Amino acid sequence: YGVSDGTPLVYTRQPRARTPIAGTPIEEAANWQHASDVGRINNGIAESDVVIDHLNGFVDVIHNCTTSPEICVAQEARVSPDGKKIVYSVGYGSALTEVIHEGVKLGIHEIPALTEAKLWIYDLVTNDRYPIPNHPPGVIDRQPEWLDNDTVVFSSNAGNTFPYRNQFPLH
Repeated sequence: YGVSDGTPLVYTRQPRARTPIAGTPIEEAANWQHASDVGRINNGIAESDVVIDHLNGFVDVIHNCTTSPEICVAQEARVSPDGKKIVYSVGYGSALTEVIHEGVKLGIHEIPALTEAKLWIYDLVTNDRYPIPNHPPGVIDRQPEWLDNDTVVFSSNAGNTFPYRNQFPLH
C-alpha cells in the first residue's frame, strides 16, 4: 500500500502518554510512547493495533490489542509485493503495568515481558485473518519480511540461539 496513488496506509496504532512532565527529559510526554525499539525488543512495550487507514477518515482495525481483553501488541505490519496480504507480529503477555515516570502516571500501560509472539496473515482480498501455522508455545517470532508473494522470513528464538549480549541491558 502506498500514499502516492491514493491507496490505504497500513501501520501500528498505539496509545500515547498524555501528561507532560515539565523539567524532565520527557518534557512533552504526549509524544512519548512505549513502542518496540532497540531498548524494548520483547519487554516494556505498550499494547497496539495494526490498522488500515483509508485516508478518508475511515480506519479498519485488522488486529485489536488496545481494547481487547487479551494482553497483546500487534505490530511490524508488512504488505506483500503484490499488495494482497499483510504479515504482522502479535506479541502476548500475562500482565500490564502502568507507566509511571518520576511519580507521574503517564496514562499508558506496558507489557513487562512477552510470553510469546506469533506471526499473522491478513488477506486483503478476502478480509480473512489467521496465524501462520506450526507455532510452538512460548516461541517469540517477530520482524517479518516478505521475500516474495508467498514467502515470509522472520526473527525467532525457536532455535534457542541468540546474538552476543554486551554488558549493556538494551536487548
